Amino acid sequence: MCHEQGGRLRLALDKLAEPLPDQVKQVIDATYTSKLDTSKSLEESNEEYLARHKDSAPHTQSVVRFRHVLKPDDPETKAQGVRELQDTLKLETLSLQDAEAGVRVLDDIRADADAKEAYLKAARERWPEATVFR
Repeated sequence: MCHEQGGRLRLALDKLAEPLPDQVKQVIDATYTSKLDTSKSLEESNEEYLARHKDSAPHTQSVVRFRHVLKPDDPETKAQGVRELQDTLKLETLSLQDAEAGVRVLDDIRADADAKEAYLKAARERWPEATVFR
């Protein structure tokens, strides 16, 4: 299970109004939650995941998307995500496909037009022949 989806599952399970039936809980625990670190908050786990994978655009994108799920209306969270996505454009290992996925993440977190244009401009500088960033 990917980091983002695991976090979303844990968030959903934490918000349940009633406990799950025992059989359902056993299946979920055995299949999914046993792989999640529940000793830390979702925010802490997300930031630790980013620290372990800071040189990976897809991992950073996953962290930014999940951070937005945790705090969808927080302007600083959004600004931090925009900065981190901008930083991925400097990674030597970044692929064109990963950079294109970064544009979709900016849309997912509802980044403002200026932030998106700054990302697109930096991507055009790196890949001047790519039409996807125009």
